[in-house]
Amino acid sequence: QRLKKCIMGNIIFSKPIISREEVGIIYPNTINIIQGKSGVHKSRLVENLCCVFLSKISGKSFLGFSANCSEKYTVLYVDTERNQKDQYPYALQKIILNSGYSVNEEIKNFDFISLIEITREARFDALKEYLEKMRRTISDHIVIVLDVLTDIIKNFNDPNESMKLIDLMNMMINSSNVTFIGIIHENPNSGDKARGHLGTEVFNKSSTVLQIGMEKDNKNSVTDLIKVSYLKCRNTRRQQDFHLVYSEISNGLEIADETLVKNVQDSQKIKAQLPELKKFLAQNLHESQSKELLFEKIIAKFNCS
Repeated sequence: QRLKKCIMGNIIFSKPIISREEVGIIYPNTINIIQGKSGVHKSRLVENLCCVFLSKISGKSFLGFSANCSEKYTVLYVDTERNQKDQYPYALQKIILNSGYSVNEEIKNFDFISLIEITREARFDALKEYLEKMRRTISDHIVIVLDVLTDIIKNFNDPNESMKLIDLMNMMINSSNVTFIGIIHENPNSGDKARGHLGTEVFNKSSTVLQIGMEKDNKNSVTDLIKVSYLKCRNTRRQQDFHLVYSEISNGLEIADETLVKNVQDSQKIKAQLPELKKFLAQNLHESQSKELLFEKIIAKFNCS
């Protein structure tokens, strides 16, 4: 009956709650994912998204992201893997300070819990109880951060366990004024694949999937450049990648300098550095041979055109 009523009326599409360079990225009442290998600053990217919603300065941009100022937001941050002595408190402190507050201020639209001391078997029920409690007392649009998804259930390769979490998120985005941002690790040697059956299913159910990872040079060595890619954009056309760097001064992420981006991208195009090519030629020019044969050897050696 509710669907029939919607069909007969004028359907108005929701405006994004987060945009980047005036393009909608995250929309209300959706599931959204940030994925990447271990140690690529997934949580630091999410910290900036939290600041977008919490900032005292309306419409302030963080890494190019900005919020729809016509909405009021409450952020709930659920952590499952950082210790409660310094790691998680420091991350929360950065969110508070970067949003323009002091650590002594009460921020009514920011709440957080850690599930690390709760047994894995009990975490899903604990999360459900927490979200239901907060939903009863909050009238704002609720943005729920789950960091990380795979630690909330007993077995992320179990279809029943995985669907239990996904069903909870699906029911909440349809029955309540909430949006989910989940973090998930990628398998170490599987390209873009997020971990387990949960990773496969949550990708299918998500509206936006961002991938964050370290750029590599032509030697397959990790550089200082961080690439953020849009693997999925259900509400818009697929957006262009953008680049960040980690700053040791701020212990946070910043927009990468265009010169650094160009240098790394240029290095990726080089198949063989000059010293390598000189060494190869010295070893292969002891006797006369055709230019074509030499080119064939170079192509085979350096896997180039």
